[in-house]
Amino acid sequence: MADGVDVGKATCRRARSIWCSDVRFSIRNVSRAPRGRRSFTEILDVGRSDIVSRSPLFASLALRTFWDSGVVSDLLAAILERALQLRPDGQIYRSIARDLMRFSMLVPIVPLQEREAHLVSYYERIKNFEGCARNPFFWLQYAIARISIDDYPLAEQYLDTAYALASRFTWFDTYQLDNTKARLLLQRTIHDRPPIADAFSDFVKASQIINTQMRERRHGYYPYRVATLYGRFWDAIASKWPDEQRSIILGAVKAVQRLLQGVDRHIVAHPDVVRCSEEISRILFSDKGALR
Repeated sequence: MADGVDVGKATCRRARSIWCSDVRFSIRNVSRAPRGRRSFTEILDVGRSDIVSRSPLFASLALRTFWDSGVVSDLLAAILERALQLRPDGQIYRSIARDLMRFSMLVPIVPLQEREAHLVSYYERIKNFEGCARNPFFWLQYAIARISIDDYPLAEQYLDTAYALASRFTWFDTYQLDNTKARLLLQRTIHDRPPIADAFSDFVKASQIINTQMRERRHGYYPYRVATLYGRFWDAIASKWPDEQRSIILGAVKAVQRLLQGVDRHIVAHPDVVRCSEEISRILFSDKGALR
């Protein structure tokens, strides 16, 4: 199994050691492989019955290539199902299961062509697995996948499902759900262009979530990533609003600007924080009198 995929490297390494007796990326006549070639061995680690990628780029391309044949999706689903069954046996199995539900792991290995269909097909395939159907983390990831393909009605439905399931656990921290909710509200409004009253209401809800998470200072760069959407929201919608609504939007933008001034040192140079700062500054400079 290829362990060079950037976001899934740790998962695939663990999975290979655990599952090699059950599933394996087999290559016939591997003994003929040119092991002595420096360029070849830098990319592939050739064993007697398997080949493991050393290169993240090569692994990603290979997995995308094999996805259409069903090999990759079959393998991931099989590993996930087995890991879910073994969750009581240790944290390593729970980590593997979470990684194989995680949207950010799938993105680098799903083919660019028909990406939407591949993502939906995978999540539909695993949604009834024991450990997925009642798992708020799974429904969060499926909601994120739906947002990525602009399917906002189902994204909202799946996010509501995640909230409902999470409410059963007193210990569950909903910050990821809240962050995704803010993103959903902003992206949906930008995409659908609803009436002013609806768009304004959604923006206020999203900005409240974002400001709360920024003030709590324990959610890293995630609220700043979502606040970057203020730029698109302003360009597409709010810049054309009457002065009263526009001034409230600009007030929210200025609030983010103030919070950016106190951002934690360890994330100040993170790309999402930098992009957020750039978008906030651009909005303010684009509106006459916004800096007065």
